[in-house]
Amino acid sequence: MKILVLHGSNDRYGASQVLLTEIEALEKLGNKVNLMVPFDGPLEKMLKARKLDARVTINNHMPVIRRSKPFSLLKVTYGKSQIEAADIVIVWTLALSLYIPTLLFRRKKFYVSIHELAQSRFLKLLVNVQIAPFRFPIQVNSDAVQTWLINNGIDDKRITKCYPSFRQEKLTMKNSLSLDSFGVVGRVNGKKGHLEVAKAFSQQVFSRTKSLHLFGAPFPGQETHLNQLLEFISNDNRIHYHGEVENFQEASKHFSLLLSFPAYMESLGLTPIEAYFQNIRVAGYADGGSNEIFRLVDGIGVHRTSNPIQDIQRFFSNTLCFEDHSKWKPMHFEIARDFSQDQRIRGIDELLNKLVVS
Repeated sequence: MKILVLHGSNDRYGASQVLLTEIEALEKLGNKVNLMVPFDGPLEKMLKARKLDARVTINNHMPVIRRSKPFSLLKVTYGKSQIEAADIVIVWTLALSLYIPTLLFRRKKFYVSIHELAQSRFLKLLVNVQIAPFRFPIQVNSDAVQTWLINNGIDDKRITKCYPSFRQEKLTMKNSLSLDSFGVVGRVNGKKGHLEVAKAFSQQVFSRTKSLHLFGAPFPGQETHLNQLLEFISNDNRIHYHGEVENFQEASKHFSLLLSFPAYMESLGLTPIEAYFQNIRVAGYADGGSNEIFRLVDGIGVHRTSNPIQDIQRFFSNTLCFEDHSKWKPMHFEIARDFSQDQRIRGIDELLNKLVVS
């Protein structure tokens, strides 16, 4: 079948990383995949690196719902010729949900992949208006998202959970598991905790051997968050900003403990799993979808309060007396099973079968 994926970004972060595993599974099931994105970026190169055949179309007029670009709501839905040519359309995240009325009107077979978790009244309204009244299948990336949708009136029979798949098959035990260096990896958008971790680290009484390493880049229009971060860390030579890297493995060479303190609950969170495959433990907020991941990778959970800097400082204070990681016990079998390509293929096959009989 000809499948068109509508994706509202073109970067190296969460939803784009998971999309690669989706396309890989779709192609292994014998489908031809086309991808439509609103701007140029690394995805085409990333597809080629994984030897995937999917073709990328850049459509600058795609209506993408973003807080940083609220006027996208006023755009007309573009890309109708590509939609018409596809047998199945995949709406990749709620950011592309403005396409749903067009797909319903044209009676196209489609499913929506939801990677968001209740962070605002607007998201709840979006689900109530664009998702709940209809019958099309839904893909989610965690139990947390599934529960949120069911609590908002979605029939659980419409929902299929698919964790992302990872190619790493064996965990190589090389990391010393010391607490000399900490890392934060993610988009620099004011929501992933870069600045909060930097402030807490800078205020903590650490030896000069401790270091903090920050990775990621801002989305266009969010550069102010990077500027604020760079201005702050310029006063502490123990804190290093490395910019964007092509993969987590490249970043992980610089730190021995991953920190995950996002401003909002994550729907899942990929970096703790990526850290696991590099033999790096994670510490941070274990709520939302992250709770599922922390349980699997035996992450160090920190209680979230209304003051993230104090939360992180409290964790740092505890690490001064916590230098032994020998008790780290990830659930190796469960991770290998739940994040395998086989489980991803089974989930997508289930979604496609729902579309065939609908």
